[in-house]
Amino acid sequence: MVEKILILNMTRMGDLIQSTPLLAGLRKRHPSARITVVVSSDFFEFAKRIPHVDEIVVFNLRQFNEWKDKNSLSWVEVYRYLEKFLDDLAAGRFDLLVNLSHSKLSALMISYLGVKEVRGFSCHETGDRKTNHPWMQYFGTEPFNRAFNTYNLVDIFARGGDVVPDGRVKIVSEPGDGALIADTLARENIRDGDCLSGIQAGSSLEGRRWPASSFAELADLLA
Repeated sequence: MVEKILILNMTRMGDLIQSTPLLAGLRKRHPSARITVVVSSDFFEFAKRIPHVDEIVVFNLRQFNEWKDKNSLSWVEVYRYLEKFLDDLAAGRFDLLVNLSHSKLSALMISYLGVKEVRGFSCHETGDRKTNHPWMQYFGTEPFNRAFNTYNLVDIFARGGDVVPDGRVKIVSEPGDGALIADTLARENIRDGDCLSGIQAGSSLEGRRWPASSFAELADLLA
């Protein structure tokens, strides 16, 4: 019986949103399980809007970029942080771990944790990344064969966690959200029942940003 689930999602906002069908599927399949999600410090506040999560754990490597005296910073400090962080996680004794980060560091972390049932990349005995799940193997080859890929990341995440995606991505609304956009809605004369399309035009990686002109062309087509 799966009682404790750990999700490693130390990626970006879009990946957090695209993981919500996986989380919904895991909650449906294991209704009484406690779900813990590990996120990077940059997206801790946003992660509070992800549904079906019982606990958020922050992985904060950025603290070492902000070290007061860079000359005094050593790899020993980083190692000590990693060791304590992983020891604290291991104390949770998780039954199932899903790695959505796919990095070499996350694979190493998973091998350290020693969770018996793992979905996603981990390390084998010589330190190279491996994954035994067919959907995660597919994900590993997809970036090199994008022209032939017919699956959305939402579906790959969900299938990689052995659940069937059964709905749209979802984030939790908070009581103050309406007040944040009230002035904009009034200024633009947008009323209940009107069709409103939103565009998220940014990315934290320059190479993944669509040109502004393309967004403008898309907006013209929608209008």
